[in-house]
Amino acid sequence: MTKILAILCLCAITIGATEYKWDNSPKDTAALKEKVAVASKEFNWAIRKIASSRLTKATAPYQTIELAVEENRVVFSRNGANRIETTFGAAPVKWFEDAKVTFEKLEDGRVKQSFLAEDGRREFLYKFEEDGSLTVTISLFSEKLKAPLSYQLKYQPVKK
Repeated sequence: MTKILAILCLCAITIGATEYKWDNSPKDTAALKEKVAVASKEFNWAIRKIASSRLTKATAPYQTIELAVEENRVVFSRNGANRIETTFGAAPVKWFEDAKVTFEKLEDGRVKQSFLAEDGRREFLYKFEEDGSLTVTISLFSEKLKAPLSYQLKYQPVKK
C-alpha cells in the first residue's frame, strides 16, 4: 500500500510539458549569424576566427524545447535530453556539465531561465504567445564580450 501511495504522489507532482520545435526561419537564422559576426569583430584579428567559432557553437539553437509551468514548478529539457523539474526561485541546480540553472516567473507571465557556468552566463526569456508558439529571447554574458549578445528565436508547439 505504501508503494502505491508513493507512486501516486510521484505521478501527481510530475508535470506534463509541452514540446516546442524551433521554426528555423531564414530571417531568424540570418539575424543570429549577423549578431555573431558583429560580436566576433570585437576581438583582434589573431583570435577572431576562434571567437566566431565559439560564439557560433554557443548560440546554436536548441532544435526542441520542452517547457511547462504549473503554479510554482517548472519542467525544462532541450533536444530531448537533460530534463529538469524544479521550483521557481530555488537555489541554482546542477543541470548539464558544469552549468547550473535557475528559473523565475516574471509578473508579465514570462519565464526567465538563467544558466551559470565558469565562462559566463546565459539568460533565456520564454514568452508564451496567444497562438501557442513560444518566443525565446536569449542573452549571452561573458567578460570577454563588450556587451551581451542577444537574439530571439521562435518555437512552434509539436503536434502529438
